[in-house]
Amino acid sequence: GNLKNPPKTLPRAIFMAIGLVLALYLILSYVVLSNVPATSLESHTETAVAQAAYPVLGMWGFMAVSVAALIATASAINATMFSMLDISRALARNGQLGAIFKQPFWGHGTEGFFYLLLGILVMTNAFNLVAIANLAGFLISYLAVFVAHWRLRKETQGNALLIILGFLLMLFILGAFFYQMFFSQPYLIPLIVLFVAACFILEFLIRRKIAKNVPGVS
Repeated sequence: GNLKNPPKTLPRAIFMAIGLVLALYLILSYVVLSNVPATSLESHTETAVAQAAYPVLGMWGFMAVSVAALIATASAINATMFSMLDISRALARNGQLGAIFKQPFWGHGTEGFFYLLLGILVMTNAFNLVAIANLAGFLISYLAVFVAHWRLRKETQGNALLIILGFLLMLFILGAFFYQMFFSQPYLIPLIVLFVAACFILEFLIRRKIAKNVPGVS
């Protein structure tokens, strides 16, 4: 709504942003792999960039990259929380989520959002959810985006070949993810299946309730 010419400027901005980030990641990967031995990367997977900065910039470089990473993580969490709050409140107003997600609780938050965050904190501290977060938050969501785009391709004038190609590539990544997990953390596979199944069951129950309350909705 704030763009003067969205059909032209929005796709250009998206592709420029993706291209810039892709180039930066490739450069960063080269720098990390050139300065940090494979054994060190394996033992410091979460701080690989900071480890790469240490031989070049010393302890101050290590600290600077570490602080920047913490700020970036906090920013990402903050943005995710605000978007989740807005989306859940909008879905509740449309009847696609329970009324608890539009009941004021504290500040601009809602009661449902508070319980959601509480559940996330409990699950994060009780289980190793790194794999589940990566899978459920990215891979399956991206597959769903391709499916949704396929169903709306006439309205969006999307390229059917690119949609199918993207879906197949994402499916290949998902398969590779499960293959790697089978040998490294096999106990997480049933947890992921249960997690995804619970999401589908919850969505089915919500839609069933909406269909009962709103005539003509199926």
